Amino acid sequence: MFSRMMAFIRQIVKITTMAVVYQTLMKIYIKPLCPFCIKLLTLLDQAGLEYEKIDVIADPDAYDHMSDLSGQMGVPEVEIANVIIPDYATEESLVADIQKILRARKVDAELEEKLTSTIVYL
Repeated sequence: MFSRMMAFIRQIVKITTMAVVYQTLMKIYIKPLCPFCIKLLTLLDQAGLEYEKIDVIADPDAYDHMSDLSGQMGVPEVEIANVIIPDYATEESLVADIQKILRARKVDAELEEKLTSTIVYL
């Protein structure tokens, strides 16, 4: 009984740790005065999701990196798991897609069909 409980606890710790790792690896490329960026960051904060905010105005190399990955130049863009998301319908739908990706830990063809956002595989 005790060993099964310990195995269960280890599994919970593993899942929680992986969720934290994926959340902290999410990068949001923004421009500080961009209203779409501000709305997205507000929604992510409200959802309790952690991210690294990258200001592409302050860091031109980050802007080049973002556009190299996605082939796009607009913001916000989200780099998460094995994809970058350069385009989406609404900020709310983007947050929903981010949550789906976090639960799945990566995007595959099956998950891609369920997403409303445009993705580019890394």
